[in-house]
Amino acid sequence: MKKIVFIIICTILANFLQAANTGKVFNVRDFGATGNGKKDDYSSIIRCINEALKEPESIIEFPSGRYLLSQTLFVESNATFTIRGVSSAKKPVLFTKTATTVLSIKSIAGRKGDLKISNLSFESKNPRFSQNHPFINKKLSWKCGIKVFDKDIVHIDDVSIKDVYGFGIHISANAAYIDKAIINDCWGFNPVDDNHGDGIYVWYVFNGSVTNCIVVNNFNKTGQLGRAGIVLEYECKNINVQNNYVSGYDRGIHIESDYGNLNISENNVSGSDLGILIGQPQIDGKNYPVVVNNNTISNRNLKMIPGLRKIWGARPADQPETRTLLSIIADSNSRDGTVISNNTIILDGNYSYFANSIIDVEANGISLINNKISLINQVKLNKPIKVRLLKNTIMKSNISKNLSTIYKDQ
Repeated sequence: MKKIVFIIICTILANFLQAANTGKVFNVRDFGATGNGKKDDYSSIIRCINEALKEPESIIEFPSGRYLLSQTLFVESNATFTIRGVSSAKKPVLFTKTATTVLSIKSIAGRKGDLKISNLSFESKNPRFSQNHPFINKKLSWKCGIKVFDKDIVHIDDVSIKDVYGFGIHISANAAYIDKAIINDCWGFNPVDDNHGDGIYVWYVFNGSVTNCIVVNNFNKTGQLGRAGIVLEYECKNINVQNNYVSGYDRGIHIESDYGNLNISENNVSGSDLGILIGQPQIDGKNYPVVVNNNTISNRNLKMIPGLRKIWGARPADQPETRTLLSIIADSNSRDGTVISNNTIILDGNYSYFANSIIDVEANGISLINNKISLINQVKLNKPIKVRLLKNTIMKSNISKNLSTIYKDQ
């Protein structure tokens, strides 16, 4: 009996402490937001956010509905807070009628305050690609569905973002964790600078993950490839990219200028003939290896549509052999120890393909172990396809007989 009473007391105490640590909830409807999709809810929502930020660890809550925004929701604060929808089954939608960023959050000074965003949808306005599109070929024209700069720890869970010119999610933080995000038709086009147009862009993040996300640019609808589905750049390290589906971008997963210790596993990358690109790290000799394990990479779903512009490796000054389903390009030993294992890499001649190689490794110390590398419907390609490796590459993979392997010096 005493034991039962003790357990009950502990349970009550735990619930009390949990409640005490939960911030005050601020509902946007209490500040005049309607969510009817017709009235401009911007002022009401900003008023709610400003009041919430006066309280520690506050929660800004959206009931189901469509919330029209006449301008970007811009929040500048060092506070820890949460923005969430009441229901994940019927996510509230924050939308704009013009091509602008939907939600932008940054710290005032330094990387301070944690942030959680969940159970929300974000929609911007992005016309189909044409030479009259108002933003293409302009360096600083990009917008974001969610933009987060310089917070401490960020969690983005169960969100949907669509129709953004620029980036679906654009984030820098000490730690960032993105899970179950659905990114549809977020793209951009600027071949000269090649500086925007990604589904999920992660930079200056030192711990984190991108997991269970769907990142798709339907180029039949948008009229153009996006830049990259998932990007890890600029000193990123200790990040897990796992169980994502990526399709419809110039390159599926792009890693460059990082510090390594990145795990790219169990992803399905299609709709591109440059599936995974690992480029030069930030500082030669200061990075850790990358692991690419158990992914499926193919050019399937990349239709031969006139006007789709491929960028990396396809510009006049580029080396076309670098535009392959798996491309690793780095100087000296800067990618030493990187392991590519247990992946399925399929080049299908029924779909568009640019280069004459399926894999291009131009970095020392790379191991390719237990991968299945296949070329099917070769007759449609009308050209021989190769596997290009440095002589010191460790190659222990299953390669189909219609692929030749070329070893070269650094």
